[in-house]
Amino acid sequence: MLLSFRVTNHRSLRDEQQLLLTPEGRQGEEPPAPESVEPLRVAGIFGANASGKSNIVDALRFMVLQVRGYPRRGREEEPAEGIERSPFRLDHDSPGRPSTYVVDLLDDGERHTYGFVIDDTAVVAEWLFRYTADGREEVVFERDGDELSNEPEGGLFPVSDVIEIESNVLLMEVFAKLQPKSFDSTEMRSLRAVSRWFTTGLVIRQRTFGLPRRRVEVPGHCDRITEKRLSKLLVAADTGIEDIQTESFSREMRDGREQEFVRWVFRHRASGHEHVLGLEDQSEGTQALMDLGLRAFSVLDRGRTMVVDELDASLHTHLSARLIELFRDPRTNPRGAQLIFTSHDAALLGRIRGGEVLARDQIWFSEKSPEGATELYPLSGYEVADEGARARKYLAGRYGAVPFVDDDLFSAALAAREDPIPDDSSAPYRRKAPGRSKGT
Repeated sequence: MLLSFRVTNHRSLRDEQQLLLTPEGRQGEEPPAPESVEPLRVAGIFGANASGKSNIVDALRFMVLQVRGYPRRGREEEPAEGIERSPFRLDHDSPGRPSTYVVDLLDDGERHTYGFVIDDTAVVAEWLFRYTADGREEVVFERDGDELSNEPEGGLFPVSDVIEIESNVLLMEVFAKLQPKSFDSTEMRSLRAVSRWFTTGLVIRQRTFGLPRRRVEVPGHCDRITEKRLSKLLVAADTGIEDIQTESFSREMRDGREQEFVRWVFRHRASGHEHVLGLEDQSEGTQALMDLGLRAFSVLDRGRTMVVDELDASLHTHLSARLIELFRDPRTNPRGAQLIFTSHDAALLGRIRGGEVLARDQIWFSEKSPEGATELYPLSGYEVADEGARARKYLAGRYGAVPFVDDDLFSAALAAREDPIPDDSSAPYRRKAPGRSKGT
């Protein structure tokens, strides 16, 4: 599980920003010991358009892809030179400054900190620490450029002295590939735990509006138990669907492999008659709910972490609140799965159907400074006397993270044109002939 994520110099995240996923200390209570901290099951990030919420998700996804080695692989699976990254570009010096990514993780009661620093050409630094039961920090490895600057005595495993460190490749990726199953040192267990979280423990859903309408067939397999769970979800959401089923079949791909596909079948009832429809006939909201539902089933069943950008896209507020409740409630989330999401929906800050959607330490805000840099900060930094008035106070600008709209300029931008549109312009958007445009 994720305890915290820190990032510096990624898109609008110029200065170090931290998303902290540990419970807020209550007044009069002693803070918990480091070894007994448990991560929050839910965290929501709220803010205006272009405030940088999605960049937080993108930064975490970038870190995952770097650990997995995806950005460097070409068609021939040969590493490319340098590192493609997205630094802050609104300062003169920021594009050349290194970028930093750090996660604090908790896996089966063991805590680790893993991070790296990169620039456009190479890995500047990389490290992995673990923490003992009494909270002491121990080094698994530390890297300085192309050298292991601090390695446990005897090496991480017997072949560590023959590893050739490539300047733009993370050691975490290399160790994950080379680790021998028979070697079971404390260091190797730490490497496996952190590598496993990056490969199977994290699910990221970036901004999307459900499954594409024309994508009737999707790769994969869906068992009958999952079908029934999904049917119950869609029926409970009042989508008009009575039942769903899948039809599985195989198809030969271009490389000669057999790929299994699933075709969804939806049963609706109207005017006393049953109607069978396909995925392409379902609304964007239904498709979004299906997509989120299938991911949530897997995450809740396995105790993983799910990160969703714009949770409220194509979803009604009540459905978003219900999904959050599934993660907050220990009865429906016995394995401690996590949901981290971004949203514009201020209603999620308050009460829905009599219940609090989010606790105060589960709420974060993002706002851009005048220099265009994103600032991430928690609601727990504010004194809130009336917790039930959070949504109203947020919309009133008490916590920041809301857009400042110039009403006159906004109205002028959307006002009807004063000059008539030429008669020969039959299409709303017409491509200009080369050389006809003014300016540069």
